[in-house]
Amino acid sequence: MIFRSAISFSSIATGIGFLIGLVPGLAAAPAYATDLTVARQSALEFVCMFDGDCRSSITPAGVGAITPPEPSSDPRLLASSFPAKPGSPGDGTTVYLYRVDLTTADKASECLSGVVLNFGPLAEIPPVNGNTAHVFVITSGDSAGTVPVKSAEQDGDFIQFNFEGGLCPGASSLMFALPSKHPPGQSGATIFGYGYPPVVTAKTTAPKHSLEPPSNLRVEPE
Repeated sequence: MIFRSAISFSSIATGIGFLIGLVPGLAAAPAYATDLTVARQSALEFVCMFDGDCRSSITPAGVGAITPPEPSSDPRLLASSFPAKPGSPGDGTTVYLYRVDLTTADKASECLSGVVLNFGPLAEIPPVNGNTAHVFVITSGDSAGTVPVKSAEQDGDFIQFNFEGGLCPGASSLMFALPSKHPPGQSGATIFGYGYPPVVTAKTTAPKHSLEPPSNLRVEPE
């Protein structure tokens, strides 16, 4: 089980399930969590793995609104994707990029701890400095944020990204990315933090993978 707080991971999975049309009242309860390797890269290093010409844009284009605590707030979950170019190390994958932006959020808003996505299976990706990486944090280029993802864990189809030190109003996360073998579709995300309510949901872009629970998951009624 991940998302170590008063809210269980099953509760988060259920919230995402409502967004993407799963059967209400059922949550996929993962049997175990797997730590993912997070690698920090410059924009050029990252793009060159998926575009032999090193020219792909990595600016997130889509915006999924995070429910604001005040009408004046404007926190945003930005998402985008692009297919890896033929002949590049990441050939055959679609790359998904995300950033949580609180630069225009109400100053009284609470800080955020991380994001959970219904992402599905990860694609095998090129080694970084001789080591296999799962999640890329982009430290330069179009990623105008300052707060990195420090760790990530996967339970079945769900991946939890944890911010380093918390993401507070006035700041934006660094862009983080990961590849999939599946094409883009609309999915759900859950952003969790310290305030009330402790979790909020948003629609976002994510791989359009099968919604059938993997064989290592047990389905429990809420």
